Amino acid sequence: LAVVELKGKYGFIDKTGKEVIPLKYNEIWGFHEGLTRVKINDKYGFIDQTGKEIIPLKYDDIKNFDGGLAIVKLNGREFYIDKNGNEIKR
Repeated sequence: LAVVELKGKYGFIDKTGKEVIPLKYNEIWGFHEGLTRVKINDKYGFIDQTGKEIIPLKYDDIKNFDGGLAIVKLNGREFYIDKNGNEIKR
C-alpha cells in the first residue's frame, strides 16, 4: 500500500491505484505491527490494512506500536495500550 494525499486528506492505494483506505484522514503514517496511526481533526487512533478502525480516534497523541504496546496521551495522562485498546499498567 502507498500513502496518497488529495486536497489535504490522506489514505492508501494499492499497486493498481485502487483506493483501499479512504482519503479522509488529516494525517496518516506507515504500518507498524499491522496497524497505522491516523488523525482526524485533533484526535488519533489506529486502523488496520483494510481501513477498519481498531483503536478509536479519541487520543490526544499516540506513538507507533512497539512490542505490542503503544504510548498514548488522553486528557493529560500518558499510558500504554495494547492492540485491543486496553490500558496496560507498567
